[in-house]
Amino acid sequence: MSKHDRHLLDLSSLTILVADDNDVMRSTFKQLLRTYGARKIFEAHEGAEALQQIEERAIDILITNWDMRPIDGIETVRILRRHPVAEKQMMPVIMVSAHSTPRNVRYARDCGVNEFLTKPVAPIDLYLRLEEIILRPRAFIKCPSYIGPDRHRHDGRRYSGPKRRVQDQGKGQNGETAAEPASKPAKEASA
Repeated sequence: MSKHDRHLLDLSSLTILVADDNDVMRSTFKQLLRTYGARKIFEAHEGAEALQQIEERAIDILITNWDMRPIDGIETVRILRRHPVAEKQMMPVIMVSAHSTPRNVRYARDCGVNEFLTKPVAPIDLYLRLEEIILRPRAFIKCPSYIGPDRHRHDGRRYSGPKRRVQDQGKGQNGETAAEPASKPAKEASA
């Protein structure tokens, strides 16, 4: 999709939680989100407060800073991905950090983050991350070693290699025939 074909997102019905220990960053995110049409925006000063708000209300998207105390953004995502309620466990997460080394981006991805956003935040970059989450959501993977969005962004229809995932072979985790299609929201993958 070219930028000329891009449609404006409608964020008016979404509830977004911004977790950051910096008042200026929270205010900046709120202002940008309002510009994009978001009306229900909540704030948290750190991970424990974010997790408490996630328990108390239905949050659609979490935008969290990595470096917070006492619970940072990575630990917040780890706890969230183990939540017993599927809707909360599968909540899209945008991780924000000034330390966007390839190693940090991979680490955040491997912890279950949907998107990574580098500080200083450019408005278009936040918009593009929201667009990815809303218009091109990735399948959710649950296995013993990983819970989160599919870490691959390729179009599987164009992949011609061997299909190694259990659901691709039409079998469940224990080798039984799968009773449900592989396109259900929470996929089981072999470790």
